[in-house]
Amino acid sequence: MSSIKENRWDCTECGTNQGRNDMWHEGDICGDCYDQAENTKKKDEIESLLIDIFDRIGIETPSNLEDITQFVFEDVCDTADKDNWNDDDVAIGFRRWIESHDQNPA
Repeated sequence: MSSIKENRWDCTECGTNQGRNDMWHEGDICGDCYDQAENTKKKDEIESLLIDIFDRIGIETPSNLEDITQFVFEDVCDTADKDNWNDDDVAIGFRRWIESHDQNPA
């Protein structure tokens, strides 16, 4: 029975009991919690880059920033390199958001 316990570990974030072969990351967090933390970090960075774009083009931060951020986050996740995305990908995602809301298509 002790060998079974030695082959198990608990995620320090969610408390889920994990098996020896389950993916773990520094700090004994499971793969799901690691991915969630990385996505939150990525989304926060995208929001910051969007605010920079708004400042550069001279507009106030829109009241629907969260909606725009979510759209651009999903666009970047779907189209950009997972590890090497950059501010250009965010700008492209923002352009796509604008195009998706264009009331007068050409």
